Amino acid sequence: MKKPLMIAGAICLAVVSITGFAHTVHQLLPLTMEQARARALQVTPGTIRHAELVKMIGRSNLCYSVDIQTVMGLRKIYVDAVTGEILSIYREVRKAGVQNHRSS
Repeated sequence: MKKPLMIAGAICLAVVSITGFAHTVHQLLPLTMEQARARALQVTPGTIRHAELVKMIGRSNLCYSVDIQTVMGLRKIYVDAVTGEILSIYREVRKAGVQNHRSS
């Protein structure tokens, strides 16, 4: 009877630890989420739909992924979380219910 309770407690502790770690990572980065959002809007004006901290494959630094709705469609902008450099801009292309990305 105690094992399921112990396992549930360990899972809750792990989730809290991961959430706390993500919050700490945000505090340690030179570029804040708000700065990354502002930087993305400088290069692609529109309305921000979503933004998150991500790790791009092939890069050592973390970056912010910012989705911006423009008059021409949805754009995904990757902003380096350390330098503020715009790493890439993708436009979302939808065809017959399929979603893919093309570099702008």
